[in-house]
Amino acid sequence: MFPVALLMAAGIGMGTAAHAGGQVTETEARVDPALTLSAPVRSDASVTEQVRAVMQAEGTLRAQKIQVSTREGVVRLSGTTTSSAQIAQAVALARGVSGVRAVRNELRLKTRTR
Repeated sequence: MFPVALLMAAGIGMGTAAHAGGQVTETEARVDPALTLSAPVRSDASVTEQVRAVMQAEGTLRAQKIQVSTREGVVRLSGTTTSSAQIAQAVALARGVSGVRAVRNELRLKTRTR
């Protein structure tokens, strides 16, 4: 059982519950709704779509061949870019999207063929 002070510090109030006979028989903890997480959980498809949109909006990444997939909030970036700065930028943009737990960077630099 949690001490009352600990419950109060966590924002949990104490109340009482009564049986049908009107007697108070147990204590009931209620969570303060203001302290609950209200951010919706995003689907992997939604995260992937948002990462792609952010990269398309960024002019220097628009022409690059970057594939995006997401599984359980982990975004996987694969494909090629023309500079390491673009790789760093793609990773940073993906990390900034809501719902991304981690980014697996599998991007490679394009090699020039002569």
